[in-house]
Amino acid sequence: METLYLVTYVRHNKKTGGVAYKTEIATPDLAEARNKYHALFAEYAKKESDFDFVSVILTDSFGNRLDGEYWEENVEAEV
Repeated sequence: METLYLVTYVRHNKKTGGVAYKTEIATPDLAEARNKYHALFAEYAKKESDFDFVSVILTDSFGNRLDGEYWEENVEAEV
């Protein structure tokens, strides 16, 4: 069986409190998976987005983590 590369995300919506998670792509093409990985992280981890936590992970079909990154919005406490 050929190796598949999976891109999965977890994100938290700061307005609704909801959590979403999904494996966005499963492909035998590592370059395609890496492109999707970077595109998702760039899309979801923005200050202007509805999300205050985002994690994007690139794994292979054997469960090996190839890459992963998370972002959390920093909310400064008022003094």
